[in-house]
Amino acid sequence: MGFGLPSAIGAKVACPEDPVVSISGDGGFLMVCQELATIKQYDTPVIVTILENRTLGMVYQWQNLLYNERYCQTTLNESPDFVKLAESFGLNAERITKPGETEEAVKKAVKDNEPIVLDIIVDKDECLPMVPPGAGINEMLGDYKLEKDI
Repeated sequence: MGFGLPSAIGAKVACPEDPVVSISGDGGFLMVCQELATIKQYDTPVIVTILENRTLGMVYQWQNLLYNERYCQTTLNESPDFVKLAESFGLNAERITKPGETEEAVKKAVKDNEPIVLDIIVDKDECLPMVPPGAGINEMLGDYKLEKDI
C-alpha cells in the first residue's frame, strides 16, 4: 500500500517518453496523496488511477470471504473527494462511475500526455481476484472480469 504513486513518478522520470499509469486503491492512495504536489511541481505526466470503494479493499475482502464478515477498521467513509483534491493541487481530474468509461478515459489521458487523476468508483462488495493469506498464486479466489464483459 502506498507504493504505486511514488514508483510511477520514478518510472516516468526514468522513461519520460513512455506512458505511465499508477493503479491504486483509495487506501493506498491516501497514504501518498501528497505526491500530487510533486507531480504538479515537476509537471510529471503520470496517469493516477484510484479504484475507489471506500474500503481498505484487500483487508475488507479477507474479512468478508475468510473471516465470517467480522469487519474491523476497513471502511474509509470520511475520505476526501479525490477529484477536488487533485484540482486543489492544480491537476486535471475525472470521476468515472460506469463500467465502460475507464478505457476511453485512459486512452485520452495517454494521448494528452498531461498529469491527471482518474477517480474510478467501484462497488466495495465486488470481489476482485485475490490470494488468501498463506496461499499460493495458483490458489487465487475470484474471477477476473474485463470491463467489456460487465
